[in-house]
Amino acid sequence: RKLWDSLCKFRKAATRAGRNDATELELAAPSSYTRACAYSYCERLGLDARKVVKEVGSRIQTSVVVTLKPDSPLAAADSPEWPGASRKRKADSPPEEDDCGPAAAANALAATAAAGAPGAAQSSASARKQQVKELHACAARSDAAGALAVFDRMNAAGVAPQDSDCSVLLHLCGACDPPRATDARRIWEAARAAGVALKEPSWSCYIRVLCAAGELEYAEAVLDEMAAGGCGRVRLRTVTPLLAAAAERGDAALGESACARLAVAGVPLGEAEYLQLIRLHAVRGDGSAVEAVLRWMMGEVSAVTDAGLGELRAA
Repeated sequence: RKLWDSLCKFRKAATRAGRNDATELELAAPSSYTRACAYSYCERLGLDARKVVKEVGSRIQTSVVVTLKPDSPLAAADSPEWPGASRKRKADSPPEEDDCGPAAAANALAATAAAGAPGAAQSSASARKQQVKELHACAARSDAAGALAVFDRMNAAGVAPQDSDCSVLLHLCGACDPPRATDARRIWEAARAAGVALKEPSWSCYIRVLCAAGELEYAEAVLDEMAAGGCGRVRLRTVTPLLAAAAERGDAALGESACARLAVAGVPLGEAEYLQLIRLHAVRGDGSAVEAVLRWMMGEVSAVTDAGLGELRAA
């Protein structure tokens, strides 16, 4: 703001002096951000600005020299308002009461679905902002029921959840005990039916919910769809729930399938995943398989943590 005021005062004085070619203002501008602001403000005020670099002793000093553009229509005009003033007014103004609370968000969504009233786009943006705020508040409290209530209001208004909404909702569904697989399926199907492009976090969260709920075949089908181009690259956290389920059940076939999926995706196992495989074969009483995994692990993991050594002894 001080920079803007200095430029406005200079322009006013230079215009009155009538010595446009001889009048100039030199501003210290050590940072590229300050120089960018100076160039932008000068353009708005009808001023010329150029960068000047000088050697002052052992230091390099960078500044911006400002002059008045001859015959500029902006130079004769009154000083415009500082560009940040409108943003400051918006930040300082109190929020409208109608934009607050779940009921207001639902009403705005319904108005958007009806489409036709003036300002529908603004109402939609306001409602969307309120939804995001409520979902993040629910996530901070680990409040799955509250987040699902937000989703239900969106659904009733005919508004599909976006990818970021899905990742939050699905994460909360998976964090419940027992996991809320039915609600996760509702969220997933609503987003897919609306053609929402879901990214890796949403896919990984959904697979984790399904594995926690014991729906392993469906989880593998979703993973196959993902690997076939549903969202992009499969990550370690996408497949880890299948390995955990295999270790819990002693299911060697499922563990082998999970490892094969990671190999196809080019994702190496970490210490935790090797330990899950060791637990899997220990549950089955297959000592040779445990030894094979240990040898594999030693070739890939440079050092095992103390916690990992404790799990190995327990297995």
